[in-house]
Amino acid sequence: QLAAAVRAERDRLLAVNVDSINPVRYAAMSKAQHVKLGAYRQALLDVTKQSGFPHDIIFPTLEG
Repeated sequence: QLAAAVRAERDRLLAVNVDSINPVRYAAMSKAQHVKLGAYRQALLDVTKQSGFPHDIIFPTLEG
């Protein structure tokens, strides 16, 4: 159940912070912003690979 809750939160963060970006807004982003967003997306996908999953995980932030 805890693993499912962590995955649900990960999916929510992906939906809100990555998948919902308007294509026009994405096109207006710089290459550096694309790289940062891609790294953030991958870090969210990798949450389940953290050694403490599902009990001790750290969600990445878009800021760093």
